[in-house]
Amino acid sequence: MYRPPLVPHDFAIPDLVTANFRLEPLGLRWLAEDFAAVTDTIDHLDGKVMPPSAMADAPAFTIEDDLIELAWHQREFRTRQSFAWIAVDLETMRSRGCAYLFGSPHPDEDAVGFVWARWDPDEPTADEHLYSSVRKWVTDQWPLRNVGWPGRSVPWDEWLR
Repeated sequence: MYRPPLVPHDFAIPDLVTANFRLEPLGLRWLAEDFAAVTDTIDHLDGKVMPPSAMADAPAFTIEDDLIELAWHQREFRTRQSFAWIAVDLETMRSRGCAYLFGSPHPDEDAVGFVWARWDPDEPTADEHLYSSVRKWVTDQWPLRNVGWPGRSVPWDEWLR
């Protein structure tokens, strides 16, 4: 099924680099690091990328599942139908989490965004920092007027209506 691109083909995708991380397109080259980050954080993802408790009914996440997802993300990034990034730590090159922009099912939204940070008990504000950095970047540098952030700027139950 054809879906139009989220942004024009001539839009130069901006970089996001902070003092701690940079965003890299999420694709097959990041399989091992992404899988480690997801499995390290699975218990803390509830409500971040899907409604609360939705993960409880999901089958166990395997490396094969991640391979399929990363190939899909890579393809959709190239066609500009959606965007997925890994937040790479500038010192360790480990994943600090991921960020996504997808087409929204809501006609009043240009896109829907999701962000999650790798769980680290020594850095309890990592998730909020990653989310606020990505949201500001999208707001300031992307040609999207209205991006929904379910579970962040709008409660899931309200967004799902």
